[in-house]
Amino acid sequence: MTSTARIHYLLEHRLAGDLTPAEKQELALVLQDVEQEINVRVQLQALMEESRPDGDITVSRWDKHIDAILEADKGVAPRRIPFLKRYRWAAAAILILLAGGIYLWQAPAKKPAVAVVQNDVAPGGNKATLTLAGGRRIILDSAANGSIAQQGNVNIVKLNNGQLVYNLHGKAGEIWMNTMTTPVGGQYQLTLPDGTKVWLNAASSITYPSAFTGAERKVSINGEVYFEVAKDKAKPFKVNVNDESEIEVLGTGFNVNAYADETAARTTLLEGSVKISGHAGGRLEQVVIKPGQQAVAQHPGFKMPQQISVVGDTDVEQAVAWKNGRFNFNGADLHTVMRQLSRWYGITVRYEGNVPDEIFQGELTRDLNLSQVLRILGKMEIKFRIEGKTLVVMP
Repeated sequence: MTSTARIHYLLEHRLAGDLTPAEKQELALVLQDVEQEINVRVQLQALMEESRPDGDITVSRWDKHIDAILEADKGVAPRRIPFLKRYRWAAAAILILLAGGIYLWQAPAKKPAVAVVQNDVAPGGNKATLTLAGGRRIILDSAANGSIAQQGNVNIVKLNNGQLVYNLHGKAGEIWMNTMTTPVGGQYQLTLPDGTKVWLNAASSITYPSAFTGAERKVSINGEVYFEVAKDKAKPFKVNVNDESEIEVLGTGFNVNAYADETAARTTLLEGSVKISGHAGGRLEQVVIKPGQQAVAQHPGFKMPQQISVVGDTDVEQAVAWKNGRFNFNGADLHTVMRQLSRWYGITVRYEGNVPDEIFQGELTRDLNLSQVLRILGKMEIKFRIEGKTLVVMP
């Protein structure tokens, strides 16, 4: 699929009228894909809004402009893309965030606020530190690809796609404990010695052995981690979460969001089954969840006594959006959105005055600069300014 940045380039030059013949063919191919066409429409409107900042063009007139461009480039009759959902606000604005852009219905009586951006912050990327037994630290984003360490018969290899793999040759022998840590603005992928695939979100960590030799496979995590566990009925896979709860699985795909600044640790199951155990008021509490369910374990200090509840029919796509390169803000309040941005862009968020706690709906790609995200969020009459690595949210 063509990247958002590439589509943006093609559309900029399409509007300027200086696409090469090869680029025209490339854009025509992009427009054959319905999902890509939605992305194109979103980006076209954003580009055309920049050229007409007075905000006087209505939605229907945007559609006519966009339809004309798509018809000329595809050579087929234009097709209307309807709004996916509509949410009414006090300002009578309806906002859809999608595929790195914005589709906006704005009442003509009032113009939206805009984000104030004086400098910019790039998005996060593949960044992590591997700490070996004995304390040796390897900065993975600057380490060369290939073998980076040897622990007995285990060879640790960095691949060129932002992934670390443990290859066991022969018997494991002595076992070493390793820890992978991502900073704010970082993410990384890891394949454990048993073949289990692990994705770490920003500001997260996982501690694991160089080989699994006992009756169970056990790791410890903090932050947010997605697992695709290799099946081994003889060796249950267990995840210690913040030293507060434990997840036991046999073979499954699940996401754990256990950031300390969230009110609860949330385990969302995509396939298989898992059992979550924790202590509530001095007693052991256990729940088993099925695919599509989410277990919510309150962090001590946020709600006492600690308890684990099960949420049925949860939005699993939202839970793993970060792993797939997206922000999913469906139903998220302003503070939740800001926490996600602070982790990914490595910024501090400060609130000034009585900031309204709006509810957001939609998605954005995580490859956007912070200024691009703020421009979109600014359509909801929330104002921002960037001061170095601090994002100030204003009423």
